[in-house]
Amino acid sequence: MAESSGRDQKTIDALQEGLRSNQHFSDRLRALHEKHEAFRRTDSPQLSQEQMEERVAFRAKARAKVEARAEEFRRDTILSDGVPVASTRFRPNSVGYTFGPDVDGTGGPDVYSYAWSFVPHAAGYTDTARADLRTGDFSATRYITSGHNNSFASLAARMTPGSDWQMTVSPFVTWSGYSKVQTKSFDPHIEEHQPAVSSAFLAISVGAENSSGHTNIEAQKWITLWEVGGLNPNEAHSLSGTAHGGDFVLQFSARANVRYSITVLCDVHVLGTQGFAVETLADSELSCNMPRLQLFA
Repeated sequence: MAESSGRDQKTIDALQEGLRSNQHFSDRLRALHEKHEAFRRTDSPQLSQEQMEERVAFRAKARAKVEARAEEFRRDTILSDGVPVASTRFRPNSVGYTFGPDVDGTGGPDVYSYAWSFVPHAAGYTDTARADLRTGDFSATRYITSGHNNSFASLAARMTPGSDWQMTVSPFVTWSGYSKVQTKSFDPHIEEHQPAVSSAFLAISVGAENSSGHTNIEAQKWITLWEVGGLNPNEAHSLSGTAHGGDFVLQFSARANVRYSITVLCDVHVLGTQGFAVETLADSELSCNMPRLQLFA
């Protein structure tokens, strides 16, 4: 993760505080949490050889899929003279900002400003989060056999409008994911039901710096990529897609001369339980690439 300035850290602190509430969970997932309250284990869950091989295979396929979609996007949005199509799509007399990866690592007004990752209560090498300013990649993984937790990763851009505007945030994100929930029964004569859930989300978050230098989160939008599981589940899925437009846009009222941080975030969540005769586990992996983040009024 790239180093952050003091101002960026205040934005990150505000994001972390808001993420603890898990307000983006569905009613179904909340019900599973409430009905089967579990505690985090203190030891590091160990992956089997089969699970390790599954992860390695997924990561190879996921990187290829995400990179192929990102390259297709870049190819389709560049005119013959090398000018991005995105820069020509603003309405007359409108204001717009277009950001992308900081490929050369030189900074500037039209590239992502900072990367951030957050792995609360990491239990070991199975729990990771990474973000890369220069490639536009961000990813998160989480594995659990008892309790529930998340991993987060994000990229962010800064902008300071010169006038009041009603702004729309429109990212373009390609993603590929792996989801697995599994049930192990230690006594077939005992009927016991325990939950396991693997889920993943994308979010847009807008933070505004106030006069004291603190950041307030003024608007957020979450979308669910997947939510797999239930009681005593056994299923695994490889998923992929593109998040752009439709539900994945966010409007907010921008004020003149206020410093804003625009963050695009990925979140994976897992829930597993150790019961008396049944143990459930959950695994979530999500790889993303954001070749473009656009704001317009």
